[in-house]
Amino acid sequence: QTVVRGVAAGGTAVLKADDPLVARMALHCKGTVLYFARDGSQPLLLRHRRAGGRVAFVRGQELILAAGPTEQVLLPLSRIPLTRGGQIGFQVENVLAGAAALWALGLPLETLAAALETFGADLDKSPGRFNVLTINGATAVFDYGHNPSALLAMIEALEAFPHRRRLAVYSAAGDRRDAD
Repeated sequence: QTVVRGVAAGGTAVLKADDPLVARMALHCKGTVLYFARDGSQPLLLRHRRAGGRVAFVRGQELILAAGPTEQVLLPLSRIPLTRGGQIGFQVENVLAGAAALWALGLPLETLAAALETFGADLDKSPGRFNVLTINGATAVFDYGHNPSALLAMIEALEAFPHRRRLAVYSAAGDRRDAD
């Protein structure tokens, strides 16, 4: 039997609005819910806003935090290095989730913006987390995507890079079953 424990009263669950499995976790939340999605017109996001709830999303190329009808542009994606100018969709979602969580904790928006502007996927700071290197005119991307969802996100992300041809090398971590 699986025991699902939700967010306690007074807490906030940050949930991905466009993933039905994740969004249903709101049923287990005694506290509040803050939804995020890349698309600000996502239906659950809109319903939650109309009910006065808090959401995080992207409109155009800007990261928006909204509480009911009140909106705050946090930053343009061009100033968030992790997203590579908004090109890398899964990193945009990671930024939305992180920004939403820190907003829910009450971090001042100026501090949150400064953190997003200075955090990137540098090989020395975040090894294996969508590190992009250019070597002899070729672009190499290194990422520790280790499940089917991560691989699908990687395929989507690589579409943003110009190419004449592509070569992908995938390896499963050593602690996986042979069937995996």
